[in-house]
Parts: sequence; C-alpha cells; structure tokens
Amino acid sequence: YSPPDLNKGITEIFGKLVNIYRALGDDRRSFSYYKAIAVVEKLPFKVESADQVKDLPGIGKSMQDHIQEIVTTGKLSKLEQFETDEKVKTITLFGEVWGIGPATALKLYEKGHRTLDDLKNEDSLTNAQVIGLKYFDDIKTRIPRHEAQEMELVLQKVAEDIIPGVSTQSLD
Repeated sequence: YSPPDLNKGITEIFGKLVNIYRALGDDRRSFSYYKAIAVVEKLPFKVESADQVKDLPGIGKSMQDHIQEIVTTGKLSKLEQFETDEKVKTITLFGEVWGIGPATALKLYEKGHRTLDDLKNEDSLTNAQVIGLKYFDDIKTRIPRHEAQEMELVLQKVAEDIIPGVSTQSLD
C-alpha cells in the first residue's frame, strides 16, 4: 500500500524537470528534483505554502521557491520556458526513440540534427536505434485494450498447452 499523493501538482511538474535535466545531461539537478519528489509525495498533507516544507531534507531554498510558485499559480515558469525551448524539445523527442538515451540525444542535437527525419541519415546510430527510429510511430501507438485482452487470452492458451495446469495472472 502506498498513500495517495496529495501533492500531485508539485510532483508531476518536478517529474517533468527530472526528465528534462536528465535529457540535458544535468544529473545533479535531475537528482535534486527526484529527491524532492520522494519527500513531497509522501507528505500526509497537501502543501499550501513553502513554509510547510522548508525544514524537510532535500528541500532547499530554490526548491521552496518552486513549490511556492506551483501552489500559488498551479504552474512553474521554469518548466514553461523549457517546454518552449527548441533544444529541450528536440532532445526529448530524440530520447523517445527506442535505444537513444540522454547522452546520445544530446550528441545528435549537437551534430545539428533537429528532426527524426534528420536522424535517418545519421551513420553513427546502432542497429537497435535504427530499428527504434524506423518503428517510432508504431512503438508510440497505444494498443487498444480489447486487443491486449485478446493477446492475453492467446498467451494463456499457449501457456496451458505447454504446461498443463499452469495459472496465469492478468495485470488488471
């Protein structure tokens, strides 16, 4: 059992910053937001003022300022700036390609690539990355629930054929 996150507005914004800083190769800032999420999501109360969290570990002055801005406005200007930044948007997009991590995404950006089409002519991609790029849209497409349930039934049948009496468990 884990208690409900009463401060989802804060933790979701911080989670986006974790991913952005990771994509930019700034592990220190990424980890700072990650630690703050771990503290804030476990609080048994809804944060309404940064004063409520000022003495908590992992919540320094700048983190308090961010929390205050979020509880006051419901958003964070720093995140909004990142979300409109070409470099951040491009690196984040490249990082969504299967096999391309933050460091590679940053290198590709620094080589001048700005779109997925640009990457199609990149010689330094591994075979896995080329496949990830080729099937990018397919991988990003969600499988409809009814199709997943049909696959589950097929897999249950195959498992039963291989190991009679086997019990499978649904993820629902």
